[in-house]
Amino acid sequence: MIPVQTSDGPRRARRRRPHADKILAHHIIYGGADHALSTAAVGADGTLRIEPYRGETAGTVFVNGTVNLDDQKEREEIFGGVGNN
Repeated sequence: MIPVQTSDGPRRARRRRPHADKILAHHIIYGGADHALSTAAVGADGTLRIEPYRGETAGTVFVNGTVNLDDQKEREEIFGGVGNN
């Protein structure tokens, strides 16, 4: 949470993550499995692909920690409503 000033006084607001096409995380939870040090990407057909980390690629967003892609809200927050298949 970050502090913001509104016309009603100070409030705290969530910092939104930018939508990504591909992420790298220490742990990705998907389909009930824990994929350690893996990447998640949305294919052209909208399907979600989880793969072991193989090397740096430009445009991959790093997430320091665990991402739960079984959680619909978290998946939409990261990928902008795609990758739901």
